[in-house]
Amino acid sequence: MRTSDFNAPDSEPAVDFPLRGLRVAGKFLENAAGEKVRLDGVTYGPFPPSVGGRMYPERERMEADLDQMVELGLNAIRLYEPPPQDLLDAAWERGLGVMAGLAWTDHVDFLGEPDLVETAWELGVEQARALRHPAVVAVVVGNEVEKTLVRWMGPLRVRRFLEEMIHRVRAELEPEVLVSYATYPSTEYLMPRNVDFFGVNLYLEEEAALRSYLQRLQHRAGDRPLVVTEFGLDVARHGEAAQAEVARWWREALLDAGVA
Repeated sequence: MRTSDFNAPDSEPAVDFPLRGLRVAGKFLENAAGEKVRLDGVTYGPFPPSVGGRMYPERERMEADLDQMVELGLNAIRLYEPPPQDLLDAAWERGLGVMAGLAWTDHVDFLGEPDLVETAWELGVEQARALRHPAVVAVVVGNEVEKTLVRWMGPLRVRRFLEEMIHRVRAELEPEVLVSYATYPSTEYLMPRNVDFFGVNLYLEEEAALRSYLQRLQHRAGDRPLVVTEFGLDVARHGEAAQAEVARWWREALLDAGVA
């Protein structure tokens, strides 16, 4: 990689960056100092685009949101749309690691035509090049390819496609950036063999069921770290108090299960 390709921020972060040099250490993650760390973050977006087509809030609102994340003791954010430079810089300044998602046509039969395959790979590579920033600690190349689509296209073909996407994207990133795919229970079997960690989006509202399923996922993950890439509760239907209570026992269950 050419040094000129690196989207360097103007300065070092004003606070500690605990996820600097993030790497896999057995079933867990550690930073450049050799300290075991956990990804403890929130999803940010997706948002409706602004008048100018920006996919994230304007800088003032965005920085206020990131400040609140820091106040809550978080160390990471997960994004779904390609982030602008100012978001990456703002995260870096606050010591927040970024798990960035790639946006491509994963909601249609993307294996139906050779041109769609090549276009998806090209989009992935183009977005990866824009993620050469020290705030980026992980990249998720896809998110929940829908189960009926997977059956239609064929699980092995989809897995091979994702593995090639990972291979191409990884070649464009800094060496220490982790790469994975985010699956979900309906396609828990769909995990590329070349991921750095086993990522899964998981929504369960009963603690006993969650604890049981986490053990199953650990078995699926094998000798790789298990990272829950999404979880939560519909606050509009359940209310903030219920959401807070669920977040409490979710955190306890994740820690007890050795989730990274």
